[in-house]
Amino acid sequence: MRSCHTLPVVIGPKWLSITDKRRRQRIDDPGDFIWLGTETAIAHGVQIIPVLVLDAEMPTGDTLPPSIAVLARRKAIQIGSPTASKPISSA
Repeated sequence: MRSCHTLPVVIGPKWLSITDKRRRQRIDDPGDFIWLGTETAIAHGVQIIPVLVLDAEMPTGDTLPPSIAVLARRKAIQIGSPTASKPISSA
């Protein structure tokens, strides 16, 4: 991650609600590789681009772990929907 210049973070409609085998939300697991990668990228100043797929909505900062809540303030792009060519931002 330290040698990355840009990290696309792909967010689907169930991104916040996906659970592990124990039915815990993966986004709340500090060992989850998506969380770790995103957190590491933020810590090292890597440009992060949220990519919304399948009509997913941008998560809000209060729905994300504090160490990656800044993700909610990034401009996102949406693919696979009627507005795919238009950049969108979080609410």
